[in-house]
Amino acid sequence: MIAAGRIPVLVGGDCSITVGAVAGCLAQRPDAGVLYLDGDADLRTPQTTIAGNFDGMVVAALLGEGDPGYAGLAGTVPMLPPQRLALLGYDEAGIDPRERHLLGPALSHADGNRVAADPLGATAAARAHVEASAGAILVHFDVDAVDSADLPLANYPHHGKGLTFGTAMTVLSELCASPAFAGLVLTEVNPTHDPGGDLLDRYTGGVAAALAGPARDR
Repeated sequence: MIAAGRIPVLVGGDCSITVGAVAGCLAQRPDAGVLYLDGDADLRTPQTTIAGNFDGMVVAALLGEGDPGYAGLAGTVPMLPPQRLALLGYDEAGIDPRERHLLGPALSHADGNRVAADPLGATAAARAHVEASAGAILVHFDVDAVDSADLPLANYPHHGKGLTFGTAMTVLSELCASPAFAGLVLTEVNPTHDPGGDLLDRYTGGVAAALAGPARDR
């Protein structure tokens, strides 16, 4: 973990670290919520996955489904009610029909196409949903929400899918501008995809600007 001013930033690693971050936040703030910007909805369970990777099960675990040890990491199941969780940027085609019930009306969700069409509107809706009942908000950002044709840093590339890097940074900036913002989790960056470091410089510069945020008079 590193600190950006007074804002904690947890650098991963795969998306499974977010479950631990949420569990830790809940220990201090039982009213915590999550804004989840990711190229995948991460609704997998042991019954719906072939690979068995925990990083594809994060949102399902937060909502109380899947492996009991994983879903129960915070000591309560579910960790979060759907009213304190919003998903943004995911690939709709990647959701198994057996997982779709998790995208119920109590959960805010906008896939990558909807976010690309109206970044500010989709972000405002997600924030309003979570801010209505969460006193502290963690923001999760998986770089695979960005089309790998624009920024090929994701450990599992998403070619021809996702947001432009500029759009993703606009969304991230608005998410981090929430008055309840309590921390940022960054996941799935694979530095071996960028031997020269230019892409990493672009990524870290964008994230730093997003943390400065429109509400922080950068």
